[in-house]
Amino acid sequence: MLFQSTAEFKKYVPVDAVTHFDSLSPFIEEAETLYIIPLLGDAMFATLEADYTDNDGTPATEANAKLLPYVQRCLAYYAAYLSIDEMAVNSGDAGFQQNHGDDSSPAPKYAIDNLKISRFSKGDIHAEKLLQYLEKTASPTVLNDWYASSANTLAEGLILRSAEQASQYIDINNSRRMFLRLKPRIKEIEQNFIAQLIGASQADEIATQIKNDSLKNNTENLALVAKLEPIIAKKALHDRLPFLRIKIDDQGISIITTNDSTITKMAANDVQVENLRALLRENSEHNDAGYLADIEKLKKVIEDNIDDYPLIENSGAYTAKADPGPKRPPNIDPTKKYVSV
Repeated sequence: MLFQSTAEFKKYVPVDAVTHFDSLSPFIEEAETLYIIPLLGDAMFATLEADYTDNDGTPATEANAKLLPYVQRCLAYYAAYLSIDEMAVNSGDAGFQQNHGDDSSPAPKYAIDNLKISRFSKGDIHAEKLLQYLEKTASPTVLNDWYASSANTLAEGLILRSAEQASQYIDINNSRRMFLRLKPRIKEIEQNFIAQLIGASQADEIATQIKNDSLKNNTENLALVAKLEPIIAKKALHDRLPFLRIKIDDQGISIITTNDSTITKMAANDVQVENLRALLRENSEHNDAGYLADIEKLKKVIEDNIDDYPLIENSGAYTAKADPGPKRPPNIDPTKKYVSV
């Protein structure tokens, strides 16, 4: 476990001074399993935990010592989120009982709901910052347990890899949870739709450069990626939007809504969903912010700079402009009614 005391936990998330660490530790361990290990990978988590535990909370390895605060901040918010519902409730032979002191009373439900949203959102934000740090820092010689693992976000070669990237183009508020729901469709779009737009060879070259972290050195492909990112983000949300309200579990298929005496949240109706999908898709005189408009902008960049993209030029994705032929003045015969050009 990557915390040893309540005081250490409080460096990142405020908790009551009398909170016993034994009360927090189950939620810390659960958050490590649910959120931290998927971010770090099993090997990196095990290495970091061993270095932290064996050296009394201060990793001996410089790389692990620098990584630890990024992990702990993210972990603290997720653990605090998980603790909210259960910390105020005891279960035992007498059943379930709510705890509150003589001079306190339970927080109203809206305050609890807002706190849960806040803590989970901050956990997501710091998860993104953790991944950014790992992408920037990790290498075969530094934090290699992450770099060589399937948790490495660069390893898939995806153009759109994070909630922060996607949030530049679609309003998902840096939600990692929402990004993960979109990610399967993002993969499909990049592997199929984008390959059709720029050709499979060009798409493969970009994916390879992302994997080996050399894209930053290719100005032309960086310009191309800048035009591809909004297409991928908007199309992924457009395609998945009708399914984001649906939950499938052992009880069957249900539409996600919540309705209680304090807070009412209604799922968007079909018309509202379709209106948003149209905004994400369309290219018209009234809306040039959809992914179809972004595709036209991409085509213009390719057309104006085709000499920089031989892989696209030699693919079936590129169609050269029709040759307009030589320019010459019209042949005017004053004896005829028509002009020959």
